[in-house]
Amino acid sequence: MQALKVSVAKRSSQKPFWLPRYYDFNVLTTAKIREKIDYIHNNPVVRGLVPSAEMWQWSSYDIPIVV
Repeated sequence: MQALKVSVAKRSSQKPFWLPRYYDFNVLTTAKIREKIDYIHNNPVVRGLVPSAEMWQWSSYDIPIVV
């Protein structure tokens, strides 16, 4: 991942390319996977695009996630 990020940053004219508040990490536990999936599902709600996650047209909200 580090090699990819360095490569992208070197090729970009935008400096800095990677913002300090964003970082990558491995999601290793079932609880953390659920947390990230819930976060993704709730993004359209937080942005005010839909009143509830299941109403987002492109959501996987109602698809069972097996971990």
